[in-house]
Amino acid sequence: MGNSRHTGTDKAYRVSPGLISRDVRTTDYKWLYDLLATRPAIENISHEEMPDYKNHKKYWDRIRKHWQTGIICINGHTEIPIGYWYITDRSEVGIHIDPRYKKTDYEYEALKWIVRTNNKPLYANLAYKNYIKKAVFARMGFTLLQHTYRLN
Repeated sequence: MGNSRHTGTDKAYRVSPGLISRDVRTTDYKWLYDLLATRPAIENISHEEMPDYKNHKKYWDRIRKHWQTGIICINGHTEIPIGYWYITDRSEVGIHIDPRYKKTDYEYEALKWIVRTNNKPLYANLAYKNYIKKAVFARMGFTLLQHTYRLN
């Protein structure tokens, strides 16, 4: 699979006729932070409050070292990101597309590429009320395994 742990090579991989994936760069951190700020609360699974930028940078420094990651771009425009993806060390896949592109099939196309180029079972942790994301993953063939509950 392309875009494994950050290698510094900055290769681009064809996701679909209209999309490519490239390595996450430190220069992407501000864009990733701004994208996180646009995410509706119902999509969040890892935080309840917006982290500060310093912690956000630490987070991306860490995951670039340990997880497979990539920035999704429109083909021919590697400097114009529209989303990102990752696969954790536990085979959990995450994908997020800029809200301006939600009405496209880009998220599904990128997820299809991730599944096609990965030769192991994948899992997705989705927020309970994130019905749109659930539909994308179900369309790809993911099935519900469990519901997780938390006591504060």
